[in-house]
Amino acid sequence: MSKYSQVDRADLVDIKTVHIDPELPQQERIESYLAQIKNPHRFLVGDCIVNLRFEEGGATLCDRLKNYFISMKNA
Repeated sequence: MSKYSQVDRADLVDIKTVHIDPELPQQERIESYLAQIKNPHRFLVGDCIVNLRFEEGGATLCDRLKNYFISMKNA
């Protein structure tokens, strides 16, 4: 059984319920997000569990997003 299948959904926060006040300074927005989401590496988006993990030396999120949008443009 995968470690991800052992997640108790009741412990996860749905990112759709997170509200960030755009008027706050950047540091306070970050702190607010982290306080609300509780675990920024594992959360819900509706019914879907999102598990984030990063590989040391791997592609950055910026690189991944750029490649994704380029592929969508060329599709």
